[in-house]
Amino acid sequence: HYEKGYAICIIINQSQIDYGIISPEVFNIKLTNILKTISKDLDIPLDHLHFEVAVNENSYFFLPNPGMLYKLALRLHLDLKNSVIIGSNLYERSLVMSTCINDYIDITDITTDFKL
Repeated sequence: HYEKGYAICIIINQSQIDYGIISPEVFNIKLTNILKTISKDLDIPLDHLHFEVAVNENSYFFLPNPGMLYKLALRLHLDLKNSVIIGSNLYERSLVMSTCINDYIDITDITTDFKL
């Protein structure tokens, strides 16, 4: 919700595309469905959800490297010092440690009634 002063951004690794396990088209359909669900469940307009996808494990853009986050931050003019990363694994925790982001929320600690 930009009018509330924040944006929801999703950054994910998808080496399965690089390995040919899943096609970019199929992945795009799955991601679109996920974004529609998030948009509906959190009452966030779909155009306020942004994502970056990395497919090559050796890339600066593949988590836990911060390339995707920096690219998204530049494109959307995000203030990373006032951002929060929500995740559930070592990649997201490592991303916090490699950037100026100070806050991390473990998704496994969030209850289903969590609201932004």
